[in-house]
Formats: sequence, structure tokens, C-alpha cells
Amino acid sequence: MVNAASELCLGEQELPSAPGQPDAQGVYRVGGVIETPRREGAPRYPTDARGTGVEGLVGVEIIVGPEGTVIDARVSVPLLDTAALEAVKKWRNEPTIVNGQPVSIRLTRTINFTLQR
Repeated sequence: MVNAASELCLGEQELPSAPGQPDAQGVYRVGGVIETPRREGAPRYPTDARGTGVEGLVGVEIIVGPEGTVIDARVSVPLLDTAALEAVKKWRNEPTIVNGQPVSIRLTRTINFTLQR
């Protein structure tokens, strides 16, 4: 039986896999038995955002490769996008193990940009 979720598309975008299951590219989604990995690193506040008082939460969907490095990242908040992407691409995450093997995972992290007052 074909898994209908893996065959359906929204426009050009594939539907996400279920938590704990790999997608068509073999990337797992955090949830179920797949835990969010621990990570290292903090973002640098962008000068132009600081100067104009821009603050906010930036959601970043990342793919962490089997070695724990970020291999893809996407965001959507103007003025903070670049800083958020630069930060997550430097993160070193704890590898996720499934059936004794390191796997790639997809998850969303939120970065909170706030100015010191």
C-alpha cells in the first residue's frame, strides 16, 4: 500500500513526513521517538536591526545532517533572516541515532532577538 502523504504535494511543496518517520529524502521529522538534539551557538544581533530597534522571534526550519551539522535552513523575517541563518549554520548539534545509525532530521528552532534596554 502506498503512503498517500508521501505522494501528495501542495503546489511544488511536498507534505511533511509524520514525526519519527523519514520523508522522501530520508530526513526524519522531530517528534515521537525522534528528540530535538542539543546544540551549541548563539546568534549575533544584526547592526541594522539593532539600529532600527527591530526585535522578534525568528522561526528557522533546519535540517541537521547525520554528523550534527546544519545542512539546510530557511527563515522568513526581514532584517533578522540573515543573522538567524548565519547562527544556525554554525550550530553543532548532537547527532540523532535511529536503529543504531546517525540520521538527518528536520526541525524548527525559534530564535528570540531582543534588544538590551
